[in-house]
Amino acid sequence: MTGLNISTFMVWQLSIFWLVLCLSIIVLLVTQHINTERLLYARTVDGRKDSFSYARLQLLLVILLGVAIYLIDLYQAPERNVIEGLPTAVLILLGFSNAIYLYSKFKSANRNSFNKERP
Repeated sequence: MTGLNISTFMVWQLSIFWLVLCLSIIVLLVTQHINTERLLYARTVDGRKDSFSYARLQLLLVILLGVAIYLIDLYQAPERNVIEGLPTAVLILLGFSNAIYLYSKFKSANRNSFNKERP
């Protein structure tokens, strides 16, 4: 009788967890319990209508790129017996991407407050 290797058990446990998580998210998206209708839109300066947000798009794309890089690294991890973090370049890219998004939000908030103060 062979014993169960703890690393094999952990790989299976994490695989099942991620599978269930992904399937749950897919089901919630399909049944529209997660609303993605205006995901890439933001309020305009006057606050009355939505416009396409390039800051949100670039943030989403950079996050998806980071996730893809991490998943590729995770997939190759059994060969190296180690799961490394994200490369420094990806972390810097994520930081700049978040800074761009926050700058656009800050700029929009300042315009809104400026327009409200004017008579």
